[in-house]
Amino acid sequence: PEKTATLHPGLIYLLKQEKIKSVLQIDSATHELNGQCSNVKVLLPGYQNFLQREFGYLKIDSAGFYTFYLSSDDGSALYLNDEIVIDNDGDHETQEKKIKLFLQPGAYSFQLDYFNGVRDAALKLEIESDKMKRQPVPDSMFFH
Repeated sequence: PEKTATLHPGLIYLLKQEKIKSVLQIDSATHELNGQCSNVKVLLPGYQNFLQREFGYLKIDSAGFYTFYLSSDDGSALYLNDEIVIDNDGDHETQEKKIKLFLQPGAYSFQLDYFNGVRDAALKLEIESDKMKRQPVPDSMFFH
């Protein structure tokens, strides 16, 4: 895990309006916009046929089991330290997937890929542990 002393709050995002059917196609897309955001969210609410990637670091303060809940309409994927930990890919209505991980204190590389086809756009990442109730991942846990 990385140290967060030299990092800045929030995440970096890449964004493009393009029709895709899988988060696996995000790497082959040419991103049109980039910038910073404070947290995981739909970056183009009300739009259809777009893809986004949000990345940086997730800071964990104490060792323990953490459950991550990822819900999206359409596909999404959560990566920690460059490994996929939740695969919620595909063209679907809002659905949630979760994983429980034991994490040591530190900063973990974080990436969340998401795409929306037609219909509504929805994206939510929540966290829960024995020290915090289920809630959206706080802004204070993200750095870049």
